[in-house]
Parts: sequence; structure tokens; C-alpha cells
Amino acid sequence: MARLIKLIKKGVPIYEELQELTSKPVKLSAKGCLDMAIAIAGGGFDDDWLVGKDNVLTRDAEKYRYCNQFVRNACRWIKEKTFTMPTKDIKRYTWLAGPNYNAVIAELASLPGTLHELIAVAIYRVTQSNPEVFGTIDNINNYHKRVSELNKELDQICNDIESGYSRSDLLFSDINSEGYAKVSFKISNGEVPVSEGCGRRLIEWTSRNKQILEG
Repeated sequence: MARLIKLIKKGVPIYEELQELTSKPVKLSAKGCLDMAIAIAGGGFDDDWLVGKDNVLTRDAEKYRYCNQFVRNACRWIKEKTFTMPTKDIKRYTWLAGPNYNAVIAELASLPGTLHELIAVAIYRVTQSNPEVFGTIDNINNYHKRVSELNKELDQICNDIESGYSRSDLLFSDINSEGYAKVSFKISNGEVPVSEGCGRRLIEWTSRNKQILEG
């Protein structure tokens, strides 16, 4: 049973980290949202450019009245739970202009700027006023990479469990009327049967019953 316990001990923390990462909505942090918004707006832009754009909109509020309304609408949206990160799909933002879409585009021509830049300004403003509305993921690519790595590690451990257990790891029930006995993992006190996918189920069960590994 020593080999099985070693595999379980290796798999439980990986499973728990994976659960922590995937059990809640994928929502970028304030830094993550701002970095992504700036990257989408243009590769040559930086934080100083963003502050400058925000200052222009504030200083010339009347001149860019519809752009400012767009930014205010975007700020309200960013504060909602449904907002997770900016997107390259410009069509996802047009509704924020309401009936004044053409007026926003006209103002952007003289600013100059784009809807993506206005979204970046809105995100910047919310990071300053309400940083608590953002998530915890700083980089979406790193997040997906880590989730993929953990899944691969966990899959390998689960496969090792399913292909490497021995008879001493198993618990056999009495033979039923049909001549069959239930076969389960001894460490689970019979709660995890041996069947397809049992490696992951055993790790999940152990995560909820860690005292079984003590001693």
C-alpha cells in the first residue's frame, strides 16, 4: 500500500490547487485587466499614455461628451460581476454607446482614439476607484498554462493509480447472490470502488478525508 499512498499524497495537493483555480469564475485582477486592455489598444501604449488619455477626456469633457458617456457606461459595466476581462471583439462594446454610437466615433476621430482605448481608460478609472471588483488572475495566459500543467500532472498520477495498485490495496466484499464481490480501495474503507476513473475519485475522496493519511 506504500506506493498507492505515495501517489495519493502527491496527487491531493495538485487536485486542490486545480480546484482552487477552476472552482470560481476566471476573472482578471486590476493589473491583469489593465495590462490586457493596454495590449489590446496598441502594443506601443503604456500606463503614462493611459493617464494622458484620461486627462484629455477629463480636461475637455464637453468636447468629448459622448466619449465620456461611453466611458461612464463602461465603468458601470466593469463593476458588475459578469465582467471578467477586456476583449478584442469590438462588437462587444458598441452597446455601451447606446444611441450615440456615431457621435462617439466622430469624437474619437478628433481625439484621436478607438473604442478599445476608451475601454482601457474605463478600466483604469475603476482600478483607481473600486479595485475590489476585480479578480485575482494577473495573466490569463499564465493561468491557462498552469491549469493545463496541473491537469496533465493529475492525469498521470490517476493513471499510475489505476494501473499500479496491488491486491493488498483492495477490499473485497462478500460475494452476492449473483456471484460477484464489490472491489474497492482499502484505504477508502470501501467507499471508492475500483472502476474506470477510480484514480481521480480516490484522490477527491482523500482530499475530503485527509486524516486517513495521518500516522
